[in-house]
Amino acid sequence: MGSDSLPLKAKDANADSSYTHIHWAFASIHPNTWKPVIKGGKKEWADFKTPKAKRAASF
Repeated sequence: MGSDSLPLKAKDANADSSYTHIHWAFASIHPNTWKPVIKGGKKEWADFKTPKAKRAASF
């Protein structure tokens, strides 16, 4: 994601069914269309959506 502060990757999340929800904190809303916009790498977003836990994005 280009951040030096937290090198944890979405694919490295402990998704062994011990988590029921995983939260993504890098989303915003497009000012003209009001559609969600994912900030950060598209690869990270794809990896985030892979686990079977329920997922939430914050704006």
